[in-house]
Amino acid sequence: MMHHKSPWFLASAVALAVGTSVASAQDLSVNTFQDDDAILGVWDWWGDAEKTIVWQSDDAGDNENSGSMKLTIKFDNAAADNQYAIGLALAGGSAYNSATKGTAGQYGKLAFDIRWNGDSTASLDAFNTGQGDPGFFLGLATGEWGQTWLGGATLTAGGWQRVEIAIPAGTPDFPGIIFKKWTPGGGNENGLTGTVSISIDNIQLLASDEEPVGGETVLLNGFDDDLSSNGFWKWWGDILQEFFWVDDQDAGGNATSGAMRLSFEFDNSLASNQYSIGYSLSGNGSYNTDVIASAADYTAVALDIKYDSTSSISVGDFNDNGQGDRRFHMGFGVAAGWSQSWISNAPEISEEWQRIVIPIDSATPDFAGLIFKKWQPTGANGLTGTAAFWIDNVSLIRREEKVPLPELSIEPAGPKGLRLVASATGQQYQRQNVVPIVAEETTFFDNPNPVTVIVDFADFPGAEYGGFQSHIFISPDSAGGTSPDWNDPNVIFIQFGNDQIAAQCTFRYKVDGPNNNTMLYGAGVLGTHTAPSILGAWTITFRNNTEITITAPDESSSTFSMPETDAVKFEPTSFTSYYFGVQPNELANIGQSATFSEIAILDGGTFVLNEKFETVDETQAVNPELWTVQANREAVWVINSDSAYWVNWTLPAPNFELFTSESLGSDDDWAPVIPLPAQVGAMRTTLIQSADLPAADEAYFRLQVAEPPVVEEGQ
Repeated sequence: MMHHKSPWFLASAVALAVGTSVASAQDLSVNTFQDDDAILGVWDWWGDAEKTIVWQSDDAGDNENSGSMKLTIKFDNAAADNQYAIGLALAGGSAYNSATKGTAGQYGKLAFDIRWNGDSTASLDAFNTGQGDPGFFLGLATGEWGQTWLGGATLTAGGWQRVEIAIPAGTPDFPGIIFKKWTPGGGNENGLTGTVSISIDNIQLLASDEEPVGGETVLLNGFDDDLSSNGFWKWWGDILQEFFWVDDQDAGGNATSGAMRLSFEFDNSLASNQYSIGYSLSGNGSYNTDVIASAADYTAVALDIKYDSTSSISVGDFNDNGQGDRRFHMGFGVAAGWSQSWISNAPEISEEWQRIVIPIDSATPDFAGLIFKKWQPTGANGLTGTAAFWIDNVSLIRREEKVPLPELSIEPAGPKGLRLVASATGQQYQRQNVVPIVAEETTFFDNPNPVTVIVDFADFPGAEYGGFQSHIFISPDSAGGTSPDWNDPNVIFIQFGNDQIAAQCTFRYKVDGPNNNTMLYGAGVLGTHTAPSILGAWTITFRNNTEITITAPDESSSTFSMPETDAVKFEPTSFTSYYFGVQPNELANIGQSATFSEIAILDGGTFVLNEKFETVDETQAVNPELWTVQANREAVWVINSDSAYWVNWTLPAPNFELFTSESLGSDDDWAPVIPLPAQVGAMRTTLIQSADLPAADEAYFRLQVAEPPVVEEGQ
């Protein structure tokens, strides 16, 4: 019998020497469209309306050294898909670049200049008030390029206008902006028709109007003497990296103090054109963990910084040359093993002393150091030359609000098999896949035998998680990665889902479509087969190159035909990859999973693969001799005959560890649970094996955290 007791916690306390300064967020300039490189991070996302995106030397502020972006969209209400969607990455540089992310708690509004151009032929009134998306409609690209919509702005014909759109509290972190307008098509006379011409400039994220983050400030290093440089070290990167204490700079003008100077010689001929400098919070040498800070106690890191105007690389290019890490990039050195946790939104710096504040997400692991890092590409697009800056008064800002304690829960391990979990936080379109190595030589094209693929679902999310999918991707000569349905040119996509009406299996495919999925949701849909239940064995059989039969667990079936001219695209040059996976498709589905009791592939009557995941493996992972994992480690679990329970706890849970005991006796009776936990969505979880349980017929679990070291001012 297992007992789930109320969690037991050791209270943690940190003694602090504090100051009184507070820190606030700063506005972020996303794109001023200074030159034609500024549109490299803008792309045509979806919609059949014809569209062009160009840079023009027409600036909202009449700056002759800058310009703006011009969007031209040709709406046609006779078209089936009468809409456009334009993506803009905050980091710039390229489409779907997630190097910079905005946070709703840090930024309260999205602002930009916009102008309705005179070469528009569509009606401005119809654009603002007609059917479909209202006005100039826009949203934020969240997580792994999902969408959160902000609403529409009413445009005027009077030249440039400034628009500010509120970002709701609780919006997931966002790496991009979406400009979009859907209006009826298919011959609907209420849909918009004509050319819309719009210019956009000076996109900003405006700091939240909320109270400044945190309260009391803990000074870690004021750089008062040359000993204060002892906590710095070169971590990685091939370029020349120098750091030393100086007495001729101080953020407060204090003649008896100084600052830390960091200087770098970028060289875009080097393979690793980057710097990475580590700093131990303790100041006691490299990789030192004498001082560990917890996100439960601190809400931000703050420091003073000044860029050296004598650097050969201008501060403008340092902040954003359109490539690599942008602005002043940094992160946290995680105390457990010195892995890295990067900030999502690097601040701009200037040639004057300024105070910058880096929010600490409450889920950030305990950290013993900071990392100052900037990567640049090799080749002409990477920075070359010197860049130097001074830093001073590195501080931690105390968290005023209390982080809730984690809550512990327990549940049975569930059906045996391979459990694939949509584990990645905030990534709506994550794919979590496994790929059998032994099936690479099996192809259905020009095969005299039928080829049959079998998936047997032992567990699947209910209809309340509509949109969650399991899938099979079949890709000849795949480039690899987690998203062949987007990246590879020729892909079969077999999609399984569960809604309020029935379970479905839809057969989709695309040909000659790299970095695109339009055909998968259009001409490449051959059909859908429905069944009363998703649970049980589904088989997909390929015959005679073009014939595909889907058979459901209730033995009902549907047969579809692929054109021969398309089927030939699935003849591999060297190998075929079969991906078996899951995808959430909705943010609310993150953390959900599907369990496969069997995955099999037959060539005629011969099993190429017949995996029932019965091997007891202490790592709870798939057999690396049979499978390639194209997924997060946290997404892949094998539940076998020895698997007993899932133990889960909520986040944040900084520095908490799971312990078990056969009784509620002395603290000496409690031992750490051996399996390492994994983060799955907004939870941390671990799969307990029967062998890991105490010998008695009862077991108890608790979370506890060791008391962290004291952070004293000046350490």
